[in-house]
Amino acid sequence: MPQAWLGPQDQAGTGLSKTSFSKTSLSRTAFSRTGFSLALVQVGLSCFVLWPVRAGSPPQHLPLEARCCLASGDCLQLEVADEPEEQRLGMMQRQALPKGRGMWFPFKSARRLRFWMHKTLAPLDMLFVNQGRVIAIEAAVPVCSNLPCRSYGPAQDAEAVLELGSGEAARLGIRVGTELRIEPQPSQSIPQSIRP
Repeated sequence: MPQAWLGPQDQAGTGLSKTSFSKTSLSRTAFSRTGFSLALVQVGLSCFVLWPVRAGSPPQHLPLEARCCLASGDCLQLEVADEPEEQRLGMMQRQALPKGRGMWFPFKSARRLRFWMHKTLAPLDMLFVNQGRVIAIEAAVPVCSNLPCRSYGPAQDAEAVLELGSGEAARLGIRVGTELRIEPQPSQSIPQSIRP
């Protein structure tokens, strides 16, 4: 991706130009023309959508809005990509995530999710999650500088993806079946004395 993500599939009203194709007429492909890359996205099980992604877009850095805690007591600070544009941009053009950090991609309902690594600068671990448990892991997914790029994801439906720096899933002992507890980041109140 110019993100590490292909989706969501229910993108109505975003103002992005969309073109649908049957699954048999087009498979994991992307095109480039005059400063735009068109990112291929699988929709449901039968069609694809192409979204324009402007070449040279600056990387996005989202606030730390949640944390993921494991049974071991380890917790990760998460950027949350819960808006269509945030999900479209994902980790594109970002340096490697530091230990203890990740990007969380929640979806409204479980579906087959496919992510890619076009214009992502550092390898990632992709954890596909359904009902609070890891159902698949794509470990140390390599970057993809040139199109076409491979897409990654399980055959079964997932309702979220957690992206971590390469090797983080193994370091933390995360495996298929591991329970992930995602919770809002504790809010930091501003002391009364310095409030406007």
